[in-house]
Amino acid sequence: MKKNSIYQFVIVIMILFSFGSVGQIDAQNIKPKDVVILYDNDVHCAIDGYARMAGERDVMKNLTPNVALVSCGDFVSGNVFGSINKGEYIVELMNVVGYDFITLGNHEFDYRIPQLQKLTEKLTAKTLSCNFRTIDGNKTMFDGHAIKQFGKLNVAFIGVSTPESMTSSTPAYFKDENGKFVYTFCQDRLFEIVQNEVDQARQEGADYVVVISHLGDVGSAPTSLQLISHTSGIDVVLDGHAHSEIPQQTVLNSKGKKVVLSSTGTAFANVGRLIIKSNGHISTELIPTDEIFYDSKVSFWAASVKNKVDEAGRREIGSSAVAQSINDEAGARIVRKLECNLGDFCADAYRMTQNTDIGWCNGGSIRADLPAGKITLNSLLSVFPFNSQAAVGEVTGQAVLDALEMTSRRSPVDNGGFAQVSGLKYEIDTTVASSVIVDGNGVFSSVNGKRRVHHVTVLNKNTGEYEPIVPTAHYTIAASAYVLRDNGDGVVFPNIVITKDAVCSDAEILETYITKFLNKKIGTEYAEPQGRIIVGDGRK
Repeated sequence: MKKNSIYQFVIVIMILFSFGSVGQIDAQNIKPKDVVILYDNDVHCAIDGYARMAGERDVMKNLTPNVALVSCGDFVSGNVFGSINKGEYIVELMNVVGYDFITLGNHEFDYRIPQLQKLTEKLTAKTLSCNFRTIDGNKTMFDGHAIKQFGKLNVAFIGVSTPESMTSSTPAYFKDENGKFVYTFCQDRLFEIVQNEVDQARQEGADYVVVISHLGDVGSAPTSLQLISHTSGIDVVLDGHAHSEIPQQTVLNSKGKKVVLSSTGTAFANVGRLIIKSNGHISTELIPTDEIFYDSKVSFWAASVKNKVDEAGRREIGSSAVAQSINDEAGARIVRKLECNLGDFCADAYRMTQNTDIGWCNGGSIRADLPAGKITLNSLLSVFPFNSQAAVGEVTGQAVLDALEMTSRRSPVDNGGFAQVSGLKYEIDTTVASSVIVDGNGVFSSVNGKRRVHHVTVLNKNTGEYEPIVPTAHYTIAASAYVLRDNGDGVVFPNIVITKDAVCSDAEILETYITKFLNKKIGTEYAEPQGRIIVGDGRK
């Protein structure tokens, strides 16, 4: 047996002893001429997984020199490890792991485009996005594709970002100082743009074309399934955005040929592995990260990041008598479609600290539970990891009604814009089809038909009673600038007058509410949702 073969055998035996089975790893079937591409998507700052990704990379590189690592987006935002320094710790970790290519997810834009440019310049991996472009001149911000040589094979990688980035990040980030859009994700001609990239890559000598996309296999924007069915020449699509776990799915392209689709889920639940055999056979599989040997160097880096974040976040804020959650009792996420106790708490914090009529919090911004017991700064940064700034405005009752119609248009399906509220009550009749009209960027335009939101009432501060909202009346409202000023989730408050802007971060809103209004103790009043939102089936 050759020396290299002996070493490969030892690696496999180590894996067997470490995990009890080599079924998930299946490393003995990988030959030196095979190409292995490891991939992730929607990591959302789950930093422990990077050591596992690097561990799988080490194992693969001892079996074949033809190994590459790619990310399908949404890695710099999602919890305190990203928000505390706007993604820079995450980029450092990815550089230590040694990624080759990444595409941009919608959350890569959370810290604004100048910070995105700083992060991508710092990344050793090459950033690919063929459809993120400037409107004037229609120039790509990053290369659309790149070709990597593996022995005698050339593999092209094409990056595709979801057009939903325009609204699921912050629309204002894509505008100039005059409020005019200067960037686009080319939703209306996405398939044409990707096809052009494929054709160009083939002309440049690509033997295989792998798309690393952040589109999702479900959703209202162009999906990965639609991308495949409207194009030809793609061999594999590695996808993100929908958090779907797809080990391997075969989808027919526009010419009836099979294309492999795969996605790893979220938060490093799995590491994806694409294998292109020397005989041309293509396969993908998902490997649970807890079954992968970790790389000690990357693990050390992850631990150092944790220590830095923990040191800053250990400061104690207060305590809670009850656990507050974004999920129901069965563990299913409800914050984006139903009222929850943590949603009430966050909306109350906005209203009370800013002394407004209405507090408003989009469900997609609330990312983690607030457990009972001691509350630290890290606790609050986990709830609100995006470092959004608070704002206050004056709006008409009609603007509130229109905004509620927009945020309720998908109910009872998850929607990041779903409004958790304070000083306000409303009902959603889900038997009524939404008549909301949005523009080409997914931003609210109008309501053209029957409304599904009804029985909207506002708290009278003087009487303590809820009264029907008056469309022509003016109300004060506190929320994140993402919602009030920047049309986040496509929400528009027509003719809003911003009276306070960039008041403080959303985590600071929570801290102020706990320390100055609740005397550092969250009581049992937040044990259950308080009956502010009723959906069509009667649940609250």
